[in-house]
Amino acid sequence: MEFRALTSEDAASVATIAAVSFPEKWSEKDFLYFLTHEHRVAVGIDDGSQLAAYFVGLLVQGDLDIISLATAPAVRRQGISRRLLDEVLADRRIERAFLEVRVSNSAAQGLYRAAGFKEMGIRKKYYGGVEDALQLRWTR
Repeated sequence: MEFRALTSEDAASVATIAAVSFPEKWSEKDFLYFLTHEHRVAVGIDDGSQLAAYFVGLLVQGDLDIISLATAPAVRRQGISRRLLDEVLADRRIERAFLEVRVSNSAAQGLYRAAGFKEMGIRKKYYGGVEDALQLRWTR
């Protein structure tokens, strides 16, 4: 499996992985916005024939806003998301990273906590006006 920068041509593959990973639906157009943004951090891992996992974020003045990270169902539980997250956080331009994660998503919470993220708060009814989000922060 190889790391590579994602481009606009990956929007459909990213949207496909996201669609089977999260309850909220993001379109190919939504991901295209982030994959072409001037402040993007967009990295993927290919399994040899297709995109296996992706990371999309925005980096501004040392602060990384993590937009989305997901792994294709067929290759989950192999440490791919952790490898991808570690690869991104190794970028010395990143001083801090932030994200929201569903309170019900214990797998994602475990991934981020294992990478050194700390809880900084809760956003009430952040997801669809129903579910709370934990706000997590990582500092170099």
